[in-house]
Amino acid sequence: MVSIDSSSVSLVWKFRLACLAYCLLLTTLLLMPNPVALLGLGALGGLLGGSGVHFAAFFVLGLLVPASRFPLRVVLLASLLLLFAVGAELLQLLNPSRTVDVLDLLGNLIGMAVGVALGLLTVKWKTRAFRDAVSTCRKAV
Repeated sequence: MVSIDSSSVSLVWKFRLACLAYCLLLTTLLLMPNPVALLGLGALGGLLGGSGVHFAAFFVLGLLVPASRFPLRVVLLASLLLLFAVGAELLQLLNPSRTVDVLDLLGNLIGMAVGVALGLLTVKWKTRAFRDAVSTCRKAV
């Protein structure tokens, strides 16, 4: 049996807080008239295009979610992420200077899917590496 130390639990909670704070920041930015210019990333916006910025923003969220290890069933967590991606785009209807775009929604969904997939692979690899290290230490003793 592998024991979990308090630093691992603390790190998970830090990722959870970071994930929730990022969701709040992302929602706020998506409701602003021109968030790319506000953040001083005008060149990035031109380089990636509108959907590319959405992809990048939701990719980061996708990476944070597996690292956060929220104690939710996979189906519920996937539903919440889907709802957030769609809801974030639909909330732009409340701001007359923003437009709802299907390509932006696709950028949200694809970015999140790629981020979650990479995040899950990373968490699985790190967990496996941790178990292997513990097993090696036990064999050495």
